[in-house]
Amino acid sequence: MKCPNCEHEMTPGHIKIKGSILGFIIIGLSWMQLYFYPNGDKTKKIALVEPYEKKVSHYCSICKSVFITKKDKYY
Repeated sequence: MKCPNCEHEMTPGHIKIKGSILGFIIIGLSWMQLYFYPNGDKTKKIALVEPYEKKVSHYCSICKSVFITKKDKYY
C-alpha cells in the first residue's frame, strides 16, 4: 500500500492496545480503547480499537504515518 502522505510503500502489520504489568500494579485493571476525535467536534469520538483487539494497519517508515483499517483479516 502506498502512503497517502508521502507516496512511499507502507509496511503491513496490525495495531493493538494493551496494558503493561507495571501499569496493572500501579493503576489496576482499566478499560483501554483507542479513540479518534474529529477536528472541530469535541463531543464526537470514534472507538477505533477495543482492548486487546487487533486491527489491520500499515506503517510508513519515511513519514511515520499509520493507516488503520476496520478489516478483520490479516495478511
